[in-house]
Amino acid sequence: MKHNYITLVLTLFLAFTMQAQTFDFGISFVGTNAGTDNYQFALVATPSASVTNGVTADMGAGFYVPSGLTIGNFAMGDSGISPVEWSSLPLGSDASGDGIFLSRVEIFPTSINLDGPGPFQLVLFDVISDPNPTTGLLTLMENGNALMVASFVENYININLGAGTVNAYMMNDPAASSIDFSALLGLEEQVGKVNIEVYPNPTSDIINIRSTSNIDLVEIYDLLGQRVLSSTLTEGIKVSQLPVGVYVLNAYSENGKVTKKVIIE
Repeated sequence: MKHNYITLVLTLFLAFTMQAQTFDFGISFVGTNAGTDNYQFALVATPSASVTNGVTADMGAGFYVPSGLTIGNFAMGDSGISPVEWSSLPLGSDASGDGIFLSRVEIFPTSINLDGPGPFQLVLFDVISDPNPTTGLLTLMENGNALMVASFVENYININLGAGTVNAYMMNDPAASSIDFSALLGLEEQVGKVNIEVYPNPTSDIINIRSTSNIDLVEIYDLLGQRVLSSTLTEGIKVSQLPVGVYVLNAYSENGKVTKKVIIE
């Protein structure tokens, strides 16, 4: 009887743990879509704990884009979810810009499973603009936003983590819920006569810079345009204190400036 009681308690604990697991949404800058020349981004879901055979179902998220722009050209992210299952819905406009809701409705008979610690790219998409925007923000909407409420939509991710399919969305990651387009200007474009290599990249600890010119100053900015690091070093620049994400590195020398994308993982 004691053995059965322990087994029951363990089973209930595991079921509660799986039920309590949640996901935060964020935005990640991927680069320039080679097929369209638009800026490409990922809707990212970060689990509160490593996922094992998380069976995905319907999901969606609301975004603000600068007025007059839209979202499209869906592509498959590392989650493996088919871009065919994604669509966009205009939500109207307010002072923050134009609202757009991205929705995934499962149409294929075999569900896509999420496995591992994440984060997971649920879908890749373009912000469609010609030329690419140089000002304004791409921002995840918060649940309760008036435009979302008026259209009866919300941020959500339906997934079965072992205790039935539930909406496991928790919140938008405050560190990854908005990207300033001005911070993307010149990414990976060389200016002047400066040529540099940043390594390792991605990194979780330090970065080094190899250059044909003498580098006087290195600055790193987040995608909101805020400077998060400044250094006169070119070797062993410590970045482990920075949150996981995509950053903009500017390196300055007497010959000019070069900008590179740096990924902290």
